[in-house]
Parts: sequence; C-alpha cells; structure tokens
Amino acid sequence: MLRIGVDGTDREIDRAEYGDAPAGEKQLIIGHEAIGRVVETGSRVDGIRRGDVVVGTVRRPCPEVCPNCDKGEYDFCLTGNYKERGIKQLHGYMAELYAERPLFLIPIPKDLQDVAVLLEPLSVVEKAHRQIRKIQERMAWRPKRALITGTGSIGLLAAVIARLQGLDVLLYSRGSARGAEGEIIEQLGAGYVDSTRRTLADAAGEFGAPDLAIEATGYSPFAWEAAGVLRTNGVVCLLSVTGGDRKTEIPVDQLNKFLVLGNRLVFGSVNSHRRDFEQGLTDLRASQARWPGVMARFITRRLPLEQFRDALDDLEGDIKTVLEIPQTRS
Repeated sequence: MLRIGVDGTDREIDRAEYGDAPAGEKQLIIGHEAIGRVVETGSRVDGIRRGDVVVGTVRRPCPEVCPNCDKGEYDFCLTGNYKERGIKQLHGYMAELYAERPLFLIPIPKDLQDVAVLLEPLSVVEKAHRQIRKIQERMAWRPKRALITGTGSIGLLAAVIARLQGLDVLLYSRGSARGAEGEIIEQLGAGYVDSTRRTLADAAGEFGAPDLAIEATGYSPFAWEAAGVLRTNGVVCLLSVTGGDRKTEIPVDQLNKFLVLGNRLVFGSVNSHRRDFEQGLTDLRASQARWPGVMARFITRRLPLEQFRDALDDLEGDIKTVLEIPQTRS
C-alpha cells in the first residue's frame, strides 16, 4: 500500500454505526479508498505486472450470483449479500499488503498517481452522472444547470464532473466556503450559497431551476427540497446515506403534483462499476488539464499511518484526509 483515503464511512465504522467483520472474525481492517504498488503476481496473471500502481475496487458479488452480479453489475446486486472491502465482510486496504484478483484492480498511469487516491469516491460520482444520463434517455434532454447540495469530497467531485460536462453549477451547503473548499469552487467557476443565509428554494430561484440535482450532505430534508425546485423533466440523485430517525414535514400533495405533472423523478445511487473507475481516470486527466492543481486541493491532510486516530476524527474544513503508508518492502 502507498496511501489510503479516509471518508465518512470509515468514521461511521469507527463509531460502530456500520460495518461487518469477515465471517468468523471479530475485527475488520478498514480502508476502501486506496492506491498501492504491485509487489508480486501469480503465474497466470495477465495485464498487471510487478511495479504497477493500482487502485482496488470495493464491492464483490453475492454468493448466490444474482442476475446482476452474474453480469458484473455488483453495484446493482439484488440479494444484498454482496461484500465490500473494508466495509462489509471483507478486510480493507489499511494494511502493509493485500491480495486481489486482477479483475478488481485498476492500473493507474504515472501522471495521475498523486491524486488517484480520489478515484474510488470519484467513481461513485461517475456512476451517479452515468445513471442520470441513462435515465434521461427517456426524452430529448439538454441540461444546462446542476444543483449540488453538500461540499464534502462527493459534492465537490460531483461539481467537477458537472463542470466538465459544460453545466452551470450551484453548490449549496452550510457555512461560508473557505480554504481549499472555496478555492476549488472558485477555480471550477461554480456558484455557492450558504444554507444558513438562504433557503434552497430562494437559491434555486435566483440560479434558475436545475435540470439535475445531486444530494450529498446526509441531511435528508435537502433531498425533498431539491426535488421541489427541479426544472420540468428534471432529476434528483441521492448519494448520501442518512442515519438516525430525523422527521420533517413535507408538502406531499404539492410535491406529488409537481413531480407528476413535470415528469420529474428522484432516485438513489450507491457504489460503482469498473467502468466508472475507468471513466474517473479520464475525467481526472481532463480536470487536471482544464484546472491545473484542482484535484490536489481535495487532499487537505496527509498524515503518517501512525496518526490514523487523528485521520478518523472530523476536522472542520477537511475535504479528504490521506494516510501515507511507510514502505518497508521492495
């Protein structure tokens, strides 16, 4: 291993809110955002060689091999019995070494190795955008505006992809955009509104009704507020997983009429496919070319492995914390 990205899922597992150890074990090695160097390959391995730098994917098929898993669409597993490295019943990558099949490894070109630790979360965003485009094949659709709630790594990565697609982007989140967050937003040419100062409806009214919205805050009321400001034929993708049992009042009659009469829809998306990792590499390179240095700004903390405890603690203004793994083997 070379480095590990830390995200909200790792912190939830650390707080015992989520995660399952492998069968028969009491501990789970976490870490699902990782980049490493191949030190040994089996005699029948083709396409990956010793010395290659790779990113491991996360999800593995269910043992029943449901129709989707059978076709390699593990992110659409029907049984729910899939496994995920570092999350669900499989050890993750926060270790000196790990073994994996080539099918689940993404080779990383040299020019992207410094930022490829972002590839796993980027793949989740790539899948969301891919599904949005697929869904919207239901009609002639020429989107102009994207609303993104949340300015963590997922929200900001979603903004990168939307801007690469030529969309005007408005980010909506709590507090003022400062530090690396503000620099990224400015460099992308995106707009920003502080949710403590303006309602989402007011922000969208000034921005213009969005053709698509991506919810990435983990604050569930924003999902329904975003659905209520969509342009005709628009779509909301929910990317955040909310915990707890928060309740809120929703004008269900108005929202139902708004969705039905405007052909609007809301859907959820989770995990990603290998093709999303591969598209992520293409878009990492494109973003580097268009906005030099923008992806490096996502990595706001680089810590040695022995400071893993600090990495698992939330820090205001942090976008992505990365643990650097000491190299003790050739």
